[in-house]
Amino acid sequence: MRLTGLGPDDRVKGDRPTVLIMSWYGPGRRDAGEKIRLAAMAEALAGDFRVHWGLIDGRDAERSERASSSIFDDVPKFHYRMRPVDYVRALVRFRAIEADRLAGHARVRAWASDLIAEVEPDVIWVNQPFAWLLVPRDWRGRAILDTHNVNSARLERIAQSRRVGPGALVALVQSRLTRRFERMYVREAAATVAVSRDDAAKLSAPGGTSARVAVVPNGAHLLPHSRTRLVEAGDTPKLLFLGSLTYSANVDALRVLAGWLAGSNADAVVTVAGSGASDEVRSLCERTPQFEFVGRVDDARAAMAEHHALIAPHSQGGGSRIKVLEALATRLPVIGTAVAVEGLEMTPGVDYLFADSAESFRRAVDELKSPGRAEDIANSGWRIATANQWTTLGREASALAVGVCEDYASLRGASGGAQ
Repeated sequence: MRLTGLGPDDRVKGDRPTVLIMSWYGPGRRDAGEKIRLAAMAEALAGDFRVHWGLIDGRDAERSERASSSIFDDVPKFHYRMRPVDYVRALVRFRAIEADRLAGHARVRAWASDLIAEVEPDVIWVNQPFAWLLVPRDWRGRAILDTHNVNSARLERIAQSRRVGPGALVALVQSRLTRRFERMYVREAAATVAVSRDDAAKLSAPGGTSARVAVVPNGAHLLPHSRTRLVEAGDTPKLLFLGSLTYSANVDALRVLAGWLAGSNADAVVTVAGSGASDEVRSLCERTPQFEFVGRVDDARAAMAEHHALIAPHSQGGGSRIKVLEALATRLPVIGTAVAVEGLEMTPGVDYLFADSAESFRRAVDELKSPGRAEDIANSGWRIATANQWTTLGREASALAVGVCEDYASLRGASGGAQ
């Protein structure tokens, strides 16, 4: 997706309010789902605001330059590389990773404060809780935080899925620290954005907040002329596993899928696509005969068009998965767990093929071999995608920002113009 006219020098001059988008995610290809959401929100905000940017790029400068996207070419960036010791430091200080990751670094804070002072935005759109503490306290009353997921719930799920040991203990401690941080940012923000009603309920739990928690779901851009690729007689179904292979939830899902394949006689092959594969992931692909590792793909939708289904065997993670919506928007059937489709209000056996074990996975693959059944699932999924288009959802996000801007202007007028 190409955003045009978003740089401050290219904006049409006028009396439109100004929004500053402060984003943890840099311009690279990792965290592609979050980048897709960020681009859609920015495109919508540009309809009502003069848009300025501030990006925290968490990778080394060489890779950032190589992976740079035209979406974010000429916007202010601060290169900041996360070190493993930073995670340890957060634990020692008994703080949530999100609350300690950047806030403790004076250079990053100074850069953000200077940028905000220069732009003097009417509203600040903060992309990801990691960037929240970069917003000076006296500006947070006009800031909106787009959470992407409820990280405390994600960490609690990790803790519950692991055996008793250091990893489970760290995840459990971090989930409680993160919950405390979530209560703080929801209380301070003019509005907090969740991607589903379930996530909004978690953020609005007793003791959590008295402020607004709005729901702006994840979405997709429809491909109207896409057609479901059907399994022809005698063919082996070709499934696509897609996601960042540095993300623990995706790595765990790949392990689960390998187990399903080993524990069943499911007739399927799986293309494993994603960036950042570790030695463990590569080794797992080599040991699993049905896996074909291809690494990063430039065009996820082109890859989807070459497969019979998206496979999402996730038991961890949070929020909702944009790759599932993108599959639905290309009429690609989805085989997945309840966790994989959470937040999307999809019905198993109608909108997707449910699998949570080797046996249910085998049944789902068998269903995929029936052309009529595959088309029914794909068409039903298409209707889900139609109800979750970025054009509509983006307008909801921009309307929220306009509301915050107007509320702040009214409050400022009532107080005689003081900030």
